[in-house]
Amino acid sequence: MRLFFLTCAAALLSGAASAATVIYDESTSGDLSAFAAADLGTITEGEVTGSLDAGPTRGAFGDGTDEQDSFSFTLTETVNFSLSVSNLVAPASVLSIFVTSGPPGSSGFSSASEPSTLDAGTYSFSLIPSGNAGSLDYKFSFEAITPAVPLPAGVLLYGPLLIGAGAIAARRRRRATQS
Repeated sequence: MRLFFLTCAAALLSGAASAATVIYDESTSGDLSAFAAADLGTITEGEVTGSLDAGPTRGAFGDGTDEQDSFSFTLTETVNFSLSVSNLVAPASVLSIFVTSGPPGSSGFSSASEPSTLDAGTYSFSLIPSGNAGSLDYKFSFEAITPAVPLPAGVLLYGPLLIGAGAIAARRRRRATQS
């Protein structure tokens, strides 16, 4: 009986969330520069991370080391989407994302106004710090939307079944020790 409960516990724990899949990481895979836009292929889940350095002079294009990143990808279904920006050198900087292609109705947004989901389609992103000043790190996260699966009514009967099986096992143990 103990083996049964250990097996059930192991099955439940094996379904725990795992670490996010890395789709692209600039620090290990190279720069996503504007002139060599990377095609990241079809995305279902994972993260894209990188950094930008637009230089110290506001509005002066060309004084930073990495002023724009570009990449494209395809989504076959709607996904949860989030963007985090960190290590801002210019506190007022916002990452502007220009969607140069996407499904109908998609448009540009910023790290202050990103959508919570992206619909299926092919996207091309160009990333630029607003005002072309400062540097920052960014991380895009894509997560498959798991549809809510209703709990079958029969599952509610498992609780009393397990309690009853435990009670029977305890009674057998008591009888065995009394003999």
